Amino acid sequence: MKRHLFWATGLLALAVLPYWALAQARVEDFSLGRLPYFKESRLRQISSFDRSGGNADRLVIPRGQTAVLADIKGAGVITRIWLTIASRDPHFLRRIVLRMYWDDESSPSVLCPVGDFFGTGFGYTHYTSLLLGMSSGGYYCYFPMPFARRARVEVVNETDYDV
Repeated sequence: MKRHLFWATGLLALAVLPYWALAQARVEDFSLGRLPYFKESRLRQISSFDRSGGNADRLVIPRGQTAVLADIKGAGVITRIWLTIASRDPHFLRRIVLRMYWDDESSPSVLCPVGDFFGTGFGYTHYTSLLLGMSSGGYYCYFPMPFARRARVEVVNETDYDV
């Protein structure tokens, strides 16, 4: 049987806010609408953009492999995660797993199937909310995730296909 490789488009964007900005914030700065707007901070984005200058804006993760989506040194806060996933596996929402480590932990603080993390569970369901959602544009999360020394975000492909 001839085997076909499946190349998928996947995008990732993480917004990072320096942790020291939290210490300088006032109590009134912690309403959800103001979370991403700390005045004395530097925003940084980590993305899967095509470093060759072409249009291959994706990260291909072979079946059974783990990819590091972000490895951030220093203090900060992840303020946004946005990604799209293309997979031939009908159960990819349960078979692609997110792992997030804070401050050089040996075990992850977040260990969750991607569907559960983004609130879609077992189905490909469009919905929007203030902090989580899934639309035709991808999955998003606005939970602030602070770290003091380092953050590492990984994804594990437990499907039978490249994603």
